[in-house]
Amino acid sequence: PVSTSKAGTLDEINWSEEILKPNILEAEIISGIRMDSLEKTIEGLKRINGLGICWVLMTDGANGAWLSGKGRVYRCPAFLGGKKNVNGAGDAFLAGAVYGRSNGRFETDMLYYGHAAASIAMESSKTVNPEMSVEMLDKRMEELKRCLKVEEI
Repeated sequence: PVSTSKAGTLDEINWSEEILKPNILEAEIISGIRMDSLEKTIEGLKRINGLGICWVLMTDGANGAWLSGKGRVYRCPAFLGGKKNVNGAGDAFLAGAVYGRSNGRFETDMLYYGHAAASIAMESSKTVNPEMSVEMLDKRMEELKRCLKVEEI
C-alpha cells in the first residue's frame, strides 16, 4: 500500500494477490478494523485474506511482524539489532519475505527472511545497504531463527 492515504483507495480492487505487505496502520484501513488487541488483529488479518490475498505480511515496527494465510496466523517479535536508518526497512522486509517464499522450506521463513533483510537494511545510513547480499541474508536468517520465536496464534 506504501502509505495510509493510498491504502484507503484499495477498497475497490478485485484482489487476487499472493502477498500484501502493509504496516499496521495500512492494514487497519484495508480491513476496516482497529487492531488494538490480539483478537482484533487476527480478525483484521483474516478479513484481508478474505479479500483474495493469499498471504498478509503485516509489520508493526518495534512490535514485530505478522503473517496470515491459509487459515493460519503467526507473529514474530522484532529483531532489536543496530539501527542507523529505518528508511527502506519496510521495502527490504518485503524483498526478504519474497525471497523466503521462493527459497524457504516453511511459510514462516517469510517472516525470518523479512526480518533478516530489514535488519541488514537498518545497519546502513543509506536507504539501500550496499553490503546486502544473498549470502549475508541467508546467514542473518539462520541467526534470527536461533533468537526469534515465530509463534502460531
